Amino acid sequence: GDGLAEVAGIENFINSKVDAIIDGAIDTAALAEVIGKAEAAGIPFMVESGFWRPGVTCMVGQDSFRMGQVQGTYIAERLNGKGNVVILTYHPARNIAMREEVCKAILAQYPEIKIVANYTIEISRVVDEARKTMETLLVRYPKPGDISAVWCGWDDIAMGAAAAIDAAGRSSEMFCIGNDAGQEAMDKIRGTSAFDVTVYVDYATIGKIMFQQLDKVFATGKADANNIYIDLPLVTRDNVPPPGQWPPPVSSYILYRGN
Repeated sequence: GDGLAEVAGIENFINSKVDAIIDGAIDTAALAEVIGKAEAAGIPFMVESGFWRPGVTCMVGQDSFRMGQVQGTYIAERLNGKGNVVILTYHPARNIAMREEVCKAILAQYPEIKIVANYTIEISRVVDEARKTMETLLVRYPKPGDISAVWCGWDDIAMGAAAAIDAAGRSSEMFCIGNDAGQEAMDKIRGTSAFDVTVYVDYATIGKIMFQQLDKVFATGKADANNIYIDLPLVTRDNVPPPGQWPPPVSSYILYRGN
């Protein structure tokens, strides 16, 4: 979460005359100046699951709008359009804030779904902070039905929130939804935890596409598009793979190829 350290690191790469720079899940608007320096130095600047802006060679990864839509629709359907939802987020990360807003916009279409709490979690100790926050909320909302679902900015928050719910013996009352689908998260989904659904972000496919595009940039000076997105399937108890395995590789798509 240290933006100054990030800028300093990028400037160090530029001064070292690296062949390319890849940065992950960033707010490119906040890095406009240093991205411009990379462009002026002729260094391709690739972004993973962030946002394209002038100076960025190519963004490869998740579409935050699509993820928010997947999560919001899932919550609404699972609750049959009725229930109380908690939001545990990290607003400074633009991609998280955007999928949160899309999710909330979808839930707002259901008059009997209420968002009863919305908290930003301290990122430097995210799992512990999410656990403590959820413990407080469980005291504030002690009865079955007080909380039906917990939307989490990513899986680490869901792990912390579910730890509190599971320890309180209330995993049958509510569920947590996250995103990423790492092995630890999928272990939770395989069991009886309140954390039982996430969105799969296929980082292996993102990495493969990233370097394929970098090859094209080195050869031709241009990527296939400004933005290349990957599909975002849900992982639930119905389709979680066996321990140690990953869901099937996802496909990618381009919404607008550009000139």
